[in-house]
Order: sequence, then structure tokens, then C-alpha cells
Amino acid sequence: MTNGQIRDLCIALLHAETEDEVIELLTKHGYWDKPELWRHYGDLENNWGQGGNQQSLAEAALVEKIVNSVDARLINECLVNGVDPKGPDAPKTIREAVARFFESGTGKKLATGGLVEDWNDEKIREVAQGITLCGTGTRPVMNLTIADCGEGQTPRKIPLTIMSLSKSNKMYIPFVQGQFNQGGTGALRFCGKHNMQLVVSRRNPKLLGSDPDDGDKNWGFTVVRRERPEGGRKNSILSYLAPVGVGTEHPDRKGDILSFASPSMKIFPDKESPYGRESTYGTAIKLYDYKYLGERSNIIRGRSILSRLDLLLPEIALPIRLYEFRKNAQGKYLDPGSRETSLSGLRRRLNNTTNVEEGFPIRIPFSPSGEPLFATVYAFKQAGTARDDDEEDEAETKKKKLGGLTRYRKREGVLFVRNGQTQGTLPKDFFRRDTMKLKTIADDLLVFVECDQMGDENREDLFMPSRDRLTENDFKVELIEVLEQTLRNDDTLRQLRNQRQKEMMSDKLKDDKPLADKLQNLIKSSPNLTALLQLGQRITAPFNANPTGTQEEKPFKGEVYPTFFKAKGTSYGEPHKRDCPINYRMRLTFETDARDDYFSRRIEAGKFSIIWIDKTGTEHKVSIVGPNLRSGSASVMVTLPEGVNVGDILSMVAVTEDSRATFKNKIEVNVRPWAEHHKGGGTKKKDKNPDNKKGDERERPRQLSTPKMDPVYRDRWEKFKFDEYTAMKMDTEYDEADNEISVFRINMDNTPLLNEIKQRRLNDENARNQFMYGNVLVGLALLLQDKDKGEPGADAPPQEKVEDRIYAMCRALAPFMLSLTTLGQEDLSDGEQIDGLEAATG
Repeated sequence: MTNGQIRDLCIALLHAETEDEVIELLTKHGYWDKPELWRHYGDLENNWGQGGNQQSLAEAALVEKIVNSVDARLINECLVNGVDPKGPDAPKTIREAVARFFESGTGKKLATGGLVEDWNDEKIREVAQGITLCGTGTRPVMNLTIADCGEGQTPRKIPLTIMSLSKSNKMYIPFVQGQFNQGGTGALRFCGKHNMQLVVSRRNPKLLGSDPDDGDKNWGFTVVRRERPEGGRKNSILSYLAPVGVGTEHPDRKGDILSFASPSMKIFPDKESPYGRESTYGTAIKLYDYKYLGERSNIIRGRSILSRLDLLLPEIALPIRLYEFRKNAQGKYLDPGSRETSLSGLRRRLNNTTNVEEGFPIRIPFSPSGEPLFATVYAFKQAGTARDDDEEDEAETKKKKLGGLTRYRKREGVLFVRNGQTQGTLPKDFFRRDTMKLKTIADDLLVFVECDQMGDENREDLFMPSRDRLTENDFKVELIEVLEQTLRNDDTLRQLRNQRQKEMMSDKLKDDKPLADKLQNLIKSSPNLTALLQLGQRITAPFNANPTGTQEEKPFKGEVYPTFFKAKGTSYGEPHKRDCPINYRMRLTFETDARDDYFSRRIEAGKFSIIWIDKTGTEHKVSIVGPNLRSGSASVMVTLPEGVNVGDILSMVAVTEDSRATFKNKIEVNVRPWAEHHKGGGTKKKDKNPDNKKGDERERPRQLSTPKMDPVYRDRWEKFKFDEYTAMKMDTEYDEADNEISVFRINMDNTPLLNEIKQRRLNDENARNQFMYGNVLVGLALLLQDKDKGEPGADAPPQEKVEDRIYAMCRALAPFMLSLTTLGQEDLSDGEQIDGLEAATG
């Protein structure tokens, strides 16, 4: 083949929009049916176990391709600037690399740059042109091309880089995300029937040296495919087209890839076509017939690939430009104004939305096993919240609603982020845990846990190489437990929770004592119910919508950098002595003149840690929640180290440091015997061995607190997401002492109820009350059953939430509820009464 013919084949493959077109082209040139011309991916015959065992979701696999392009751009800029990426002068972090090479800075002062979320729109669009993601084909088929102006590779190096597995290509480059040299294969299993992708690349001419080999100046390209099991071979094989030299210079499956000379190639989209912009170097990878399971009609609108990439790359190092160039059935593109947008990460997007509650996000430090992490918490307005600028016109108001998280996520609640990429998640039900005390706002929370400062050992133990899930180990258990405490003890979250509870109350519910009294009397009238349901007194302290210490505070003006930081009540230099029961966390309070954001700000933040010095003199960092700094007072919750015993005197040092100063406070802890829980002074640790609990602590009392009852009529259906067949929904609220209160919201306009009232000509008020109390008793029965079950074990399968069971059971029983509530008054000793029951239930 001539140089021009090879170039034409590459262009034809780039423009092909189906696997069949690719196969036809390769068959025409005599490549498809000759396995000897296809080189094993990674030069490993048995490569499917590694290449095919990557991400479980198409969007997560696509992220790895994008991350590789970001890495390539950063490495290119580093090399162009004459810096060895593995040398001592290379940037030490991704943020430093971005600041140095894309913000015209030195990269030394991290506080001044390196965050895409701080860029303006013009800067985003300019830089995003260097990496593009373009959708092509005919909808709903989705072909995706990722193109970048990164360093590029020579034809000789492509087998050793892009087509390699488990090489240490990036292992010693500190400012890139890629480490394992395998993530790029994850997307293959989501590409059509044959798992095909096209790779086109050319090395940046500036990086070739003064006298490069002519072949290194060329564009190289290849096609990857999957060879299914056959002829006794058990596993598939990933292979790529490498026909050059086979049978002459190279043995079968050991050839070189095709290449051609050309000063430039149109690998980038422009405003008119998917391959309209020239590039003199870089890489383009085309994924044929990509099997993304989300919204496929438009990659940049709605719950599309864009929204998923935003979530999985919440702090992407460099922005990406997305283009939608797929045709409809009539062969037409979208209008020019709807074809492109930029991907700059969910954090930037959320920082510019009105969907987030005022005062959020908040950034909270915490340290499981001494690892310095931050939880950035976004609280969203409730779904259906009206905009502040809504007009009075009802039709217009319905068009303008805020709130809700469905556009941003699927099931994710907590995202663990490192170097801007999500490494694993916890489901949104995490916020519904009883220990969190956040059920009222659970559906509207999204938390990013920043793991950039996590040590290599725990990072490797926690995150899978595929970066789409967490491993199960002791550190994960400790991390989740400390995160729970961090969120539970945050005053801002507690304030929002209480405010929401106030807003959700109807006027009737604000004084529901008559309803509660009727329920008590109803239960007392039945000996069986009295024995089963011992309803306790509900604590009725009013909700406090203000965080502790915010009422009538004197203005506090702190210092950017503190001049002192010492344990409260102790002179600096003297040991601070404390007692702590062995089953408790210890609360420590420090005094300082630092301003409130000293530990939580992203620029020049202070660092805090507590070190335990054991009897051998070995230092260990311990788990802490906080510091929570407010008006000169910093509180910290400390977990006692594993293995300590009652009577031990623990020697600890609290270290506070920044670029200006370091403060050390000595702490002596007397480990006291196991203690009953009481309010104040500390929080109780989770007992990993329930048999260690004393006396009747292991027994679960059957007493339930008196629930609140909220009659909901049609005008409030939308607020609580009711429909005509909803019977009852259970929510959870909390009083000032964080005691849990069940709230039963009963649908008083339930359609089966109203139909029965009409058909049987029942007294409206009596029938509605029977329906209400009947559903409440069903809810109490299921609550009691849930209480008796206890907590599921660590290895137990996911359990259906009691709220969901109550909702489903009451919905199913609604058509029968009035008949059930009157059965005790009927004489069912003969068949006629049974017939009457059938008639009554329709």
C-alpha cells in the first residue's frame, strides 16, 4: 500500500460509523480474516482476564479514556517546557501542574491556582478545545471519539504505551492520574459486538529531538478487536491490527502497526462537522457502538453522558469540550447552538447553581486512622422548591422549580475523590442510617470526600485499580464510622435538618396532642395492643433552627494564621489531663485566635493531628472528627486507640501546623472503665463485639415512642410525593436531644377510601379517622417488627428499609382498611356475614 492509500484507510476508519463498515474496510484490504496480522494486546495472549476485568459501568470506563487524555496534555506541557516528568523539577501534584502550565504561573504557590472550578467561562472554553469528546453515528447508536493534543506517540511506541498492559509508563510521574497501565482497556467490553476501537496518534514534533527517525514523524494507527473463544481456547483475546513486517521481519502476531506521513490530520470536531479541525499531533480514539445504558438521545443534555462524567470527574484537572454530531433518522444534525458544551466537573457546576441551600457547601475536616481527609457537603433544596423570582401566575410558577438531585446522580450519596476523579462511592441510603440522625434531609445530600492527602498504603487498600468501588477492610470500616460521626455532629447540617422539620409541619401537626391521645386510648382499649405496644412519652422540645452558640454572639474577628493554639483550661506547655471511659470517644476543646475557616479552607489551610505515643515510644496517628472551629473554640472528637486497657495512661500530642508556625499540646488520658451513655462530654463508640455489653444492654426494649400523625390532603400531595393510591408514608424527625420521632403522614384523600365512603354512604369524618388509625397501627406493627430484628450483621444482604415496607403494606391494604377496622364489631359466626364482607370490599 502506498502512503496515500494507508492514509485514506485511516481516514475511512475514522469516519466509519458501524462495526460492519470497519469490518468491510479491513476485509477489503485483506486484514480482517488473518489472525497472524493481529498482535496480542499487551503482547499477552491470555489478556482477557486483565483487559476485560475493569470497570462495571460504561461511563466509568469512558472516564479512564478521558483521564488518559488529561495525563497526555499535562505530560506534553511538561516536556515542551523542558522539564523531565520523572525528575525533581516536575510538578508534585496535578494541581501544581495545571497552575504551572495552564495559568502562566510557577506552579510553586498552590494557593493561587490549579483549580478549574475557579476559571471563567472563556478560559474553560479555550483550554477545553485541547481535549474533545464527540458523539457520531445515527441515533440511538452512539460512537464516541476522544481526541487530545497531548504528547502523542510514535508508531514504534504505540505498542509499548497505548497498546500495553501493566507497564510502568506513568508510575513515577507524580502529576498524573494513571498508574496501573490497564484502565484504558475497560471501555472495550462496552464497544459493540466485536469490542472495536480505533487508535490514531502522532508524536508532538517538538518532542522528537534534533534528528528524529523518519518513521517517528508519521501518524500511526490501529484497530483493536475482541477474538471470541474458539478451537479449544477458553477465553477471549484482545488483539490489535499490526500487519507490517509479518512473515518477513516479524513472526505471526508480532508485527508493527500501520503508519503514514502527513503534516496534519482532522481529528477534532469544529462547529460544522465531527472531524473538521486539523491537528499536527495528538491522539484520537474512536469507540464504535458504545453501550452506555443511560440517556442516549443526546450526550450533552438531561441525564446523559455529560451528567455522569460530571459526577465521576467532579474536579477534573482540565476541561473537556463535548460535541453531539449524531444524525437523526432524516440524516440531520442538531441545531448549531445545541451541539456543544464544556465538561468542567460537578463541583464547578454546583458552585454556580441556585439548587444548593444557602450556606452550602461546607467543608469539614476529619481523620480516620490519622489520614487527613475533608468532607465537602452539598445540601440541595427540596425537589419542587419555587424560585425566588417566580411570578404569581400559577401556570408560570409550575415551570420554575428548583431542588432535587436526580439530574446529578443515580444512587450515589458519598463520592471518594482523588486527583479530581471519583474512586468509589457509598449509596445515598448512607444518610438514612439511624446513627446519622439526618433522615429528614437524607434525599438532598451529596458529599465529596477529598482523599488527595491519603497515604499510599491506605489508598491502595481502599481503592480498586478500576476506581469504581471500595474494598472491604478495616480501614474502610473506620473511615465510614468516622465520616458518620463527622456529619452527625455538624451544627450546620443539624440546623438545616431542624429547619426542614419546621417547614414540613402542617398547622394541625404543630399540635397533634389530640391525635396522639386518641391513639393511646385506642391501644389501651385492647389488652393485646397494650402488651405489644408500650408507647412512651414523646419529648416535645421545640426545634432549634440555629446551631449551638449562634444566638446573640459577639462578633469574632480571627487571624488568618493563629498566634496561639492551646488546650482549654491548661497553660501552654503543660499536659492537658483527661479521663475517658474505654467505650467512649473523647471530646477535646482548644482555644485559638484563628478565624473559623482556618482548617476548612482550600487555600493555606491549617493541619491538625493527634499522635499517640505507645509504651515503646512508637508514634501512631489516631482517628479524629474535626477540628470544628468556631469563634476561637476548636472541638475535636478523638477515638481511643485499639488495644488500650482500663487503667492505662495514654500519652498523646495534638499537633497544629501551617506554613507559619507549629503548636504542640501534650495530652494525658486516663482510660476509665466502661460507662453508661449520658449526654455531653463525648460520644459512645460502636461496640464491635455486642457480647461485651453489660447486663440488659443486649436486650432490645419493645417500647416505641409515640409517633406524630400528619393527615395529608390533596393540596399537600406534591410536597410529600403522594399519589391517589398512597395510603401512608413514614418520615423520621428528631428533637433537640436527637431522639428519633416517627412521623406517619396519612393520605386522607386516598382514592379507595373516598370510593368506599361514597359507595357505602359512610360518615365522612368517622371513616377517615378509622382509615388513619388503622394505617398507624399497621405502621407501628412493622416498626415493632423492625425493632425486634436488631441490626443486620456486616455480611448480611441489603435489607428493605422499614419506611419502604410501611409504604408498600399500607398501600396494599388501603382498599381493605375500613373493613378491617370494623371486623371486631361484626358477628362472623355464619356465612352471611362473610358475604357482607365481600360486598363491603367491592
